[in-house]
Amino acid sequence: MSLCYKAYYVLTYILHYCAPLLLYVRSLKNKEDKARKNEKLGLYHKTYLQQKTKTLHVHGASIGEVLSALPVIHNFLAENKNIRVIVTSGTVTSAQILEKKLPKEAAHLFFPLDTPQAVKRFLEHVKPDVSIMIDSEIWPNFLRIAQQSGIRIYALNMRLSTRTQARWRRAPLFFREILDNYTAFFVHDRSTSAFIKEFSTKPIQLIPNIKWTQTPEAVSEDELKIFKQNIGDRKVILLLSTHDGEEKGLIDAFEKHDLKDVFYIIVPRHPNRAPEIISDLKNYKIKQRSKRHYPDNANEVYLADTVGEVALWASLADICIMGKSFASHRGGHNPIEPALYGAV
Repeated sequence: MSLCYKAYYVLTYILHYCAPLLLYVRSLKNKEDKARKNEKLGLYHKTYLQQKTKTLHVHGASIGEVLSALPVIHNFLAENKNIRVIVTSGTVTSAQILEKKLPKEAAHLFFPLDTPQAVKRFLEHVKPDVSIMIDSEIWPNFLRIAQQSGIRIYALNMRLSTRTQARWRRAPLFFREILDNYTAFFVHDRSTSAFIKEFSTKPIQLIPNIKWTQTPEAVSEDELKIFKQNIGDRKVILLLSTHDGEEKGLIDAFEKHDLKDVFYIIVPRHPNRAPEIISDLKNYKIKQRSKRHYPDNANEVYLADTVGEVALWASLADICIMGKSFASHRGGHNPIEPALYGAV
């Protein structure tokens, strides 16, 4: 084990004892599920599916990753009847969506913090035979302990950005040891493939981006009709997966151009931010999805503060603007989902 790996192991072992307080504070801010926050410590009390012969574990960090994994899970279950599937993610919103969308043969848990204690508890509880890590989820303790436990680990739809590659180049031995824990890599861009080949001899296969394999969800025609009638001829601008301050900044920017007949639909990344958004936009007339409101001729903004309804909002949109795409944030969110419904 390299010095970096040892240092990471020891540091995370110590930090584990600070984690309960951190999770408690985050739960007060609605950033963790109050009832399930201890799952991230590897403490599970959830009743599971009937025990099957084998267990497949699928992990995606947040909404985009877990949604892209759904076709994989459905196809896998269709061909393997005697296997249970445990899906993990890290965010409250992704958990809420998965509770609605997972097939009955699968269950959701929160992924453990990458401390040795939490990881060992998780693996002892779930006992996976195979673990599939979606996109760029690299957790050194989980990978090492899982591999030592005889679990086969596959990276699916892996992509490492130029920034991420530059970071790992600073610790090449550590990165090489991490990659040695995988069984194989399925990547969707040539840059990632070439980068991994520099550090690993494990099999690498180039595949299409699995996010394009998502099947558009059926949208309620009745709901769509009501919204279209109430919105009328106004052009719909969808602000999707927005973060702190983006809603006001974007709408104010549009309003400076004195646009006529425009209707805004806001879908915040974290619906619990609704009071903050309403306060920021106090000069606008707002209706809320969580209060079962429908738009009318008087209101200018519709706050879609629920989860799992992107299909409806994207179907209404003339223009879609993805959140986390501007100067105050790094990176952005994937536009594939709204594009599936024809949003521009």
